[in-house]
Amino acid sequence: MLKFYTRHGRFPRGRSELGDEVVEHVAKQVQVPASEFGFYEWSGSTIEYHRGQIRTHLGFRVCTTADADKVTVWLAENGAHAERRPERVRDELLKTRRCSSPS
Repeated sequence: MLKFYTRHGRFPRGRSELGDEVVEHVAKQVQVPASEFGFYEWSGSTIEYHRGQIRTHLGFRVCTTADADKVTVWLAENGAHAERRPERVRDELLKTRRCSSPS
């Protein structure tokens, strides 16, 4: 989840977003059978705890309504004028903000 977050700016929605080769690689690193990942709960307190650990490690926090308002102003003043491709606007936005959506 950490690597997915750093690469995509969000957490994976489920196991289907993670390639088998990625799961195998990480499983070898942590010396756990890859099949154990099938038992991971994608909802509930454990995954919320893990997401919180990742956010803290990366210096992010869950966005508030005030943050959303600031992002809207930033996009209107900066992002939307210079770039029209959503993925590029998102990349620029992530460079300037250190909060994230809950999931």
